[in-house]
Amino acid sequence: MANGGEWFRKTESDTVVIFIHGLLSNTQKCWANTETGSFWPTLLAAKPDIQQIQRTPALADISIYTFEYLTTINSSNYSIQDAVELLSEYMIKLDYVIEKRGLIFVGHSMGGIVARKFITLNQRKLTNHKLGVFLVASPTLGSDYANWLSALARVLGHTQVNALRFSEKNEWLTTLDREFRSLHQNDDGLNISGKEVYEDVPVKIKGMQIPFMKPIVGEFSAASCFADALKIAGADHISISKPKNETDDVHRVLCSFIAEIICETPRRKQQPNVESNSESLENNKPKIIIEFDDLLTPSALSIDNMFGEFIGLASQHIHANLNSMERLMGNPKREDVFGAIQHANIRIIWPHEIYQLKKKMDELLNDFVHFKDKASRFYSADKPFIANQTRSLKSTAQSVHHLLEQYPKRLPYIWLGLIDYANCFPSPVNTMVSIATTNYLKFASFILYKKLALALNAVDRIDIPVSAPKKTLERILWQFSIDQFFTEPEEILRQYLVDIDGLELNAEIIIYGPKSEALRAYKESVTGEGIILGGWFSEWLIPQVELNLAEGSSCQQALYCEKAYIRKVTDLEGKDYGN
Repeated sequence: MANGGEWFRKTESDTVVIFIHGLLSNTQKCWANTETGSFWPTLLAAKPDIQQIQRTPALADISIYTFEYLTTINSSNYSIQDAVELLSEYMIKLDYVIEKRGLIFVGHSMGGIVARKFITLNQRKLTNHKLGVFLVASPTLGSDYANWLSALARVLGHTQVNALRFSEKNEWLTTLDREFRSLHQNDDGLNISGKEVYEDVPVKIKGMQIPFMKPIVGEFSAASCFADALKIAGADHISISKPKNETDDVHRVLCSFIAEIICETPRRKQQPNVESNSESLENNKPKIIIEFDDLLTPSALSIDNMFGEFIGLASQHIHANLNSMERLMGNPKREDVFGAIQHANIRIIWPHEIYQLKKKMDELLNDFVHFKDKASRFYSADKPFIANQTRSLKSTAQSVHHLLEQYPKRLPYIWLGLIDYANCFPSPVNTMVSIATTNYLKFASFILYKKLALALNAVDRIDIPVSAPKKTLERILWQFSIDQFFTEPEEILRQYLVDIDGLELNAEIIIYGPKSEALRAYKESVTGEGIILGGWFSEWLIPQVELNLAEGSSCQQALYCEKAYIRKVTDLEGKDYGN
């Protein structure tokens, strides 16, 4: 087809799916699978399976529209903005696509940027529409490969490639990202639902995988716009837009996404249990949500999304184009990112067991407070018992409420404090921050559970996280024990930490960890080296130090390095291993 829009299928349906191809491509090249002969708009036009028809009959009757624009090696100064204006001309004035009330954009690579720019440009015309944005490996924050092609782009005057660069000074993409986020995140913004899918592997050249190549659009750029981004296993940047048949994952995900919009079902947002209402931020829409798979396992997807949201927040705050935390290293504006902490709105949806225990504690406290009421289960209890238990439960309730409020506030300090430290190790900073964050949340969840369990008189008194022998932990009467924290656990020792290079400690901090690592850290501290392995820092030391700072409502910013000085190391019974 020539440049412009074209109805692939026009029906009476009030919903239309608009396919927009990417850089250096066209409608046929982008959506056609040469191996099977399939064409994605054709797959979508085919009769859906019986389950989809039962779910929404309208899915079998949607309209389909394709848009093609100039993007060749010789397209010179034909910009993304030019493509957006052409799309507007066709959708609004020529083909009247905008008269449909349900507009679902499927944008591959740069096509996703064209779609988002179209929405920001025409937002006033779209206030009464239901909008869907399905981004297929779209570089929301740019692509490193565009950086590599920038020299050639300058020679050819290729403005499209230049606009896709990963760069602090890429104001075009940065502005678009800020404007679009404002439209779909604000309560009074447009009615936009979104889904991102992204590539898994680098593109092969003549069927061969080239060593050291990365996916063309990295995860942090392709999974930063909406929650619940999905990696398509085995797909590269080219094949991800060419499903082989109707059973391909990317096609099924698209169909499900369309069905949700047609049914007017809001995109599922994870909400806390009803017991968590006292902690939820009713009047503030959270930017970062972290969930748990079980009592001690933060959701891996939540951790991944956390990075995307935080990097997006940092990018907006310092007006730079970032794709990962590595991009902050050596950045002259890196210190300014600390200002983003005050803007971070983080919600942790704690495990169901914690909310259940808290609910039970609140019910008991209410019965103690109203013990004179015949409906109270403590109506006939003696007054000293009532007084002691009321005081104890009130103290625990205040402590739990404080921790539920402070634990999320401490998370950005961990992420930022590790930026410089992780640069000393071969492990990517994102990996190290992920480990430290995950273990911080594990310990925090354990502390909350322990406090509530003790308040309910379910167990005898135990020490802080994983500080007790396995037999003591098992007395909590739940299925988890120390080996749920880390694999192959060994004897746990206490360490008395007196200094971390980069953090001024107001008091000695006791931390816990495996015997071999504890003794190694102590011996190096005695010799004056104080060098700690990266894994030891991120798995044990940093999470526990940050828990202490959170519990004390500290605002100290720890710029961690590899040194930590330990005064003494003992077993759990107090035996000094330093002698």
